[in-house]
Amino acid sequence: MATLNTSVSLKSATKVAGELTLDFAQLTDLAFTTAEGATVVVPHTGTHTTIVDGTHSDETFVYLKNTSGADKIKMYDATSEYGSVMPGAWTFITVPTGKILKCLNSGSGNVNVNYVRFLK
Repeated sequence: MATLNTSVSLKSATKVAGELTLDFAQLTDLAFTTAEGATVVVPHTGTHTTIVDGTHSDETFVYLKNTSGADKIKMYDATSEYGSVMPGAWTFITVPTGKILKCLNSGSGNVNVNYVRFLK
C-alpha cells in the first residue's frame, strides 16, 4: 500500500462571482494499493475511451490531463455526460465503486489524454 499526497490551492486577488475572494488550500493523503496509467487516444465520434471499467471493488481516484489545445474532453458514466476537462486542463476525481468513466472528444479530431488510476 502507498499514499498519494494531494494538494489543491485556489486563489484569486479579485472577487469571484461578484462577492467572494478565494484563498483556499486543501491537503489530503489518500491510501492506495495500485497505480496504473497510460496515454490513450480519445476519439470525437464512435466508441468512447474507457478509463475505469466498473469492475473495481472500491472507490477509484483518477487523474486526467487533456493534452489538446483546442478541444474539451467530455466524461461519461454508463449512460450520460457528467463533466468535462477543458483544453490543456486536468482534473482529479473519484469514481464510485462499480461505476465507469468513459471519455469522448468534443472536437473534430482525436486527442491524447494522460491518466492515472489509483485503486484502493
